[in-house]
Amino acid sequence: MAIDYPAGARAADTLLRDHVVRRVWDRDPSVWGAAPGSVDEKSIASRLGWLDVSHTMAPELDRVVALGESARSEGIRAVYLLGMGGSSLCAEVLGSVFGIAPGYPELFVLDTTDERTIANAASRLEPEASLFLVSSKSGGTVEVASMERFFWTHLTRALGDRAGRHFVAITDPGTALQKLAEQRGYR
Repeated sequence: MAIDYPAGARAADTLLRDHVVRRVWDRDPSVWGAAPGSVDEKSIASRLGWLDVSHTMAPELDRVVALGESARSEGIRAVYLLGMGGSSLCAEVLGSVFGIAPGYPELFVLDTTDERTIANAASRLEPEASLFLVSSKSGGTVEVASMERFFWTHLTRALGDRAGRHFVAITDPGTALQKLAEQRGYR
């Protein structure tokens, strides 16, 4: 008589049997069903940088800490992360798990196209005390670009040419977002 395992147990058995964890660390795009030489295979390969984040970010930690301390010392009380999917999920999870450390800004993750949510965020923000993290790996995510434009307009009305100091771009090198950040004088 066969035992009927719950779906989660069957999925775990499949992951173990197919050595999925090892294959992910080996950067095997077939884990996601990509055919060799396909556009999907190249796309998946370009999105696995998170596997090396502990090494690639180590030299940047002092800069990241300095940015945070600078924003905090300038009175930033709210950080708005503008991102979609993978550009915001980690921050959302970490914020949910760890919360906000005393004396540090509150994090608002805007991973949405809902105009009511965006309008509510705009209505409660204080321009001088707000920082926007514009996050798009490709630098061309339409939803992120739209939110950036909306909040950029809002802050330039309130702060004029000081608005750029309240924005940070998180993107791959050479993207349209990097160029926009440089043009607008982001931090």
